[in-house]
Amino acid sequence: MTAREWLVAYRNQVLLLAAMEQDLSRIGASGAPARIQPMRYGDGRFTNEPAAATAQAWEGLMKRRDALATALSEELAAALDIIRTATDSRTYMLLTLYYLQGLTDQQIAKTLYISREQVNKRRNAFFRQLH
Repeated sequence: MTAREWLVAYRNQVLLLAAMEQDLSRIGASGAPARIQPMRYGDGRFTNEPAAATAQAWEGLMKRRDALATALSEELAAALDIIRTATDSRTYMLLTLYYLQGLTDQQIAKTLYISREQVNKRRNAFFRQLH
């Protein structure tokens, strides 16, 4: 896997983590639905009661989110090792915003006060100089 492919895969995981965070905020803005406990039938099976299903979905999503966040934190050093090879600070900053924060070219351009095209050109030039 090339450095670019690895960073793209890392960015996809960052975007997935952000989507999970968004889903969690929709399910329960103040955290886990603390008063709702999964309801069980006498034989131990869970019910399909909506509040209980929501609690179970929240708990499952939290576990997946925590596992993904742990995996990303373990891979952060490798991502930074690739990005640190950037020759100028602006390229370093835009690579960090794109791959580690998951921002779009448009958002990065607005943040760095450059054009979207310039963001794209700098990112592509960085990978050309790696090879």
